[in-house]
Amino acid sequence: MRALFGWLCWIEHLGRQLLSRIHSAFAHASAVLFKRRSRYGRRKPDHAAAATSHRHAPKPLWVRREIIRLKALCPDLGYRKLAHLFNRQFLVNRGMTVGKTFVSNVIRQHAYEIGVLRRKIKHRRPRSVPHNHVWAMDLTGKADA
Repeated sequence: MRALFGWLCWIEHLGRQLLSRIHSAFAHASAVLFKRRSRYGRRKPDHAAAATSHRHAPKPLWVRREIIRLKALCPDLGYRKLAHLFNRQFLVNRGMTVGKTFVSNVIRQHAYEIGVLRRKIKHRRPRSVPHNHVWAMDLTGKADA
């Protein structure tokens, strides 16, 4: 009777191990197939799948350039204000909107380009004004005789 009980315990132990391995394999497969959310509500990035598949068509290149330009012109604005500014400016004219996450990602990915563009804006030569186009007289430095 004891030998039979020992065999039953051993078989139960093997069954539990097998079930746990099957469960972990299916849990991993379902997480990969269905992209299960993590405990804190954010998806874990799957870089291989993200590089090959898109849910929607990517934004046009001019959208990224415009966000970079706006950030270079207004460096104090955050990604929320930039998204709002872009949407107000281009929703009616071109029918294009951007989300806060997209703007944040563009700013992070193109930080160097934003810095280069800021330096170009800061150091560019002023526009040339035609001669005798602006007339002015400064009398603040001259005293009466």
